[in-house]
Amino acid sequence: MCFDYYQSMRMQEAARLLKKERMSVSEVGYQMGFTNLGHFSKVFEQYMGMKPKKWSVTV
Repeated sequence: MCFDYYQSMRMQEAARLLKKERMSVSEVGYQMGFTNLGHFSKVFEQYMGMKPKKWSVTV
């Protein structure tokens, strides 16, 4: 339960960085503590409903 909340908050921050700060997917993934960008992309999609790259270019 606690980890799920933490992960959700982490993905919301990642989404914000991709949109508002215009950071790259790799920059955001590493900043959020992921060493495997494929895993970051998978987790992001689980929480946000789309891949981080698509999220970053969607209005």
